[in-house]
Amino acid sequence: MSEGITLVSILFAGLASVFWIWSASIKVPHPISYYGTTPKDAPEILVAAQVRSKNQIAAVLTGLATFTQALSQIFQTFFT
Repeated sequence: MSEGITLVSILFAGLASVFWIWSASIKVPHPISYYGTTPKDAPEILVAAQVRSKNQIAAVLTGLATFTQALSQIFQTFFT
C-alpha cells in the first residue's frame, strides 16, 4: 500500500514541477494600448494574472505530494 502512495506522491511532485517551470517560462505580451498610451502597471498586472494560476496549481500539487509522502511513511512505520 505504501508503494502506491509513494508513486502518487512522485506523480504530484512531478506535476508540480511541470507547472512551476511552465509559470516561469510565461512570456509577457505587449501591454494593451489605453487610448494611445500604456498604463505603467500593465506589464505587472499581466504577469501576475498569467503566473498566479500556474503557481497556485503547483503549490496545491506540492502540498498533496508532501501529504502523500507523509502518509506513505506512516504506513511503512506503523503497518509493516
